[in-house]
Amino acid sequence: MVQVKICGIKTMKDAKVAIAAGARYIGLNFEEKSPRYLTMQEAIDLSSLIIGENAIPVGVFTHHHAEQIADIVRACNLTVVQLHGERARLACDDLAIDLKRIYVVEFDQAGNIHVDADQEIDDCLKKLDKNRDYLLFDSILPGRGQETNINKKNSLININGFRYFIAGGLNINNIQDKICEYQPYGVDVASGVESVRGVKSQTLIKQFIYLAQFQGEPHVANT
Repeated sequence: MVQVKICGIKTMKDAKVAIAAGARYIGLNFEEKSPRYLTMQEAIDLSSLIIGENAIPVGVFTHHHAEQIADIVRACNLTVVQLHGERARLACDDLAIDLKRIYVVEFDQAGNIHVDADQEIDDCLKKLDKNRDYLLFDSILPGRGQETNINKKNSLININGFRYFIAGGLNINNIQDKICEYQPYGVDVASGVESVRGVKSQTLIKQFIYLAQFQGEPHVANT
């Protein structure tokens, strides 16, 4: 079954609805400029609820140093972090060895991999453990509903056996096709289940999860 991550959850009710509908991962956004940003106390409270519901809270980091990430991980009892910005990705090596990473790989509008300054994608992947970590393929402009175009000529798909999520412009109208096309371990959605930017629609959350998990063609992988 395809795993679902609902990113940018801000309320207890939305978290409960998403988990009850089948979401395995709930993304907690720590980017202060995002409409989905959570204060530390909000994140602590949500993380506690998510863990209590047997789901997995994921800290989403962009412009954070390793020390900042570690502080939030401890406060929120996180076991998974999503490294979405260049600074956060550079912190990968300095995080606790048992902390699972979701390492974001960005694609430009032409479908080509966009890498951080002075880095090659192969060097980035050397930082990761395929038995512990995940990749996440996203648009270079995340969280805005821009569909991710992945050039299949890139050798990244299935490289070295990494499990991967797809994100970027996913919604109830295209999720089935995207799952069939890319056969991911999981899917990640934020704006695609919102009524207005930053405000989740519980109806869209439930519809999206149903379509992803029960109507798509799942990729067989260990969780």
